Amino acid sequence: MCNATRSIVGALRALCMIAKSVRDGHRRRRVEKGNKNDMICAKMERNRIAEQIGVRLAAERSVREYEIHRQESIEDGREFLKDFVRYHFKDYIDHISIISTLTFEEIKMIGNEQDQGWGVRQCRQLFNAPVLNDEVGHLLWCELRKGRHDFRILLKAKYGSDVQFDSFSWID
Repeated sequence: MCNATRSIVGALRALCMIAKSVRDGHRRRRVEKGNKNDMICAKMERNRIAEQIGVRLAAERSVREYEIHRQESIEDGREFLKDFVRYHFKDYIDHISIISTLTFEEIKMIGNEQDQGWGVRQCRQLFNAPVLNDEVGHLLWCELRKGRHDFRILLKAKYGSDVQFDSFSWID
């Protein structure tokens, strides 16, 4: 090969290398740009997933709080029924057990029922009181109808301040 040909071939090789480096640089930039887009998309996806997890955790927390509140309200309802039995059926305490799973608010709503038969049946279902079940149910419905909900005050007025409220061994 002559010198002129060698210089042309060398120049072409140089141009090819320059073109290749330019092409690789564009590719590198495209890849880097793609990586940035991928990184942005990945970050957005992580944020979306974190938000979903946060929402799910908040919902689970709300459910737990609701369940705890409901259990407390059921206990309030049972306390109300215990006080009712103590006030009206003190002599039959050993024969009456409470089987209610209603909240205090749900028990009070029974008194709003216009149909006496239905209201008395609902009240009877709150107790297990052999022989007395009808009387207990009817009297509770009448008391709820009148809006009397604080038998603890009535117990203190009737029997004095020495009434014990913490011993419920006679009730399930």
